[in-house]
Order: sequence, then structure tokens, then C-alpha cells
Amino acid sequence: LNEAKVHAEQALNLAQTSHQKYWEAMSQIQLGRTVGKMEGSQLHKAEEHILQGMKILDELGTKPAYARGYLSLGELYANAGQKDKSLGNLKKAEAMYQGMGMEYWLTRTKKLLEMVRI
Repeated sequence: LNEAKVHAEQALNLAQTSHQKYWEAMSQIQLGRTVGKMEGSQLHKAEEHILQGMKILDELGTKPAYARGYLSLGELYANAGQKDKSLGNLKKAEAMYQGMGMEYWLTRTKKLLEMVRI
């Protein structure tokens, strides 16, 4: 995970340097996901990265990637034991994926929803 964090930070830096907003957003989300999985993770910092990535994606109007942010937040909160927050974000991702007909991501979201509900 430490190496993944370093690579996500490098990707974020490269995206920002080259003004690649989409990749900046995706790097923020990946960095947040990685920080959230690290031992002694800082939930607030992980959440901050994911939300920053989602903000950029919303501005760009990239709905599929934006939905990925909700999925990532749902996963982050599930791992932190915050069931209500997890369910809220996963339901948003589920509705977006369903509306876009994205079966792979819809199935993945539904599986995580089932695990959180248990």
C-alpha cells in the first residue's frame, strides 16, 4: 500500500503539472482509496481526496467516473464501520450505474451493498 500511495501521488502530481483534470480527479480518488486502506488510515484525509476528485469530475460532467467516486466513498465508509454513510453513497452509485446501464459496475456496487447490509 505504501508503494501504491507513492504511485498515486506521482500520478496526481503529473496530472496537475500537465493540466489533465480528468486524470487529476481519478488520481485523487485512487489516492483516497489507498490512504483509506492503509493501516492507521486517516479517514478524513481519504475522504477529502475522494471528494476533491468527485468535485472535478462533476465539473467535467463525467457521470460514469463521478459514480465511481460514490462507490469509493461507500467502500471507504464500509471499511471504517460507518454503515449509514456507506449505504447512502452506495445507493447513489447504484442509481447512477443503473441509469447509465453500466452492468459491471452495477453488479459490483450491489455486491458491496449486500455486504454492508449484513
